[in-house]
Amino acid sequence: GNMAQSAWSSLGRVAENALGFLTGQILTRGLDAAVGFAREIGRTMLNEAPRVEALRTSFENLAASAGVSADEVMASMREAANGMVTDAQLMESYNNAMLLVGESMADKFPELLRIAQASAAATGQDVGFMLSSLVTGIGRASPMILDNLGLTINLSEAYEEYADSIGIAASEMSAAQKQEALLNTVLESGGEFIERLGDNTGGTGQTPSPRPWG
Repeated sequence: GNMAQSAWSSLGRVAENALGFLTGQILTRGLDAAVGFAREIGRTMLNEAPRVEALRTSFENLAASAGVSADEVMASMREAANGMVTDAQLMESYNNAMLLVGESMADKFPELLRIAQASAAATGQDVGFMLSSLVTGIGRASPMILDNLGLTINLSEAYEEYADSIGIAASEMSAAQKQEALLNTVLESGGEFIERLGDNTGGTGQTPSPRPWG
């Protein structure tokens, strides 16, 4: 028992966070298998750690370029995720959102997380997958992807409303303005979706303890 515990603890916090989903398998397989499995995690960690570090660097740079604090963004994302999405998944989705949609995403990402949680609760899908799909649906302006999350979006109506609000014709909208229009519509529709579900997005309602990024 002590040998297995020592092997596990020596892997460090990076393995615990980036590969924490493997912990359950160690528990189910029994302590006698833990040492060998820990070595397997250790080998994977050598490949995973640089990826997580690269994600964090990109995340910090993208947050800074948008004029927001990476620490504050991470804190708000963790709160919204309620322990249901790993830090690595959060950073990856945030980075993709910023690259696909732009800086308008910077302060709206936690709300997208809540929408992804509501969609996951309604469909039984993984929250991380739903978040990735949500970002992709907005980035590619795909009503089909968004419909899979339970969000029915009419692109032409979204564009018309946004164009009217800024005093131009929909045909004059730039690509960036179209994405902003879609993002606003998704947030509005997602808010209504959450209300219909009775805000079933908080999991158990327990707040996960803070942990290092990764």
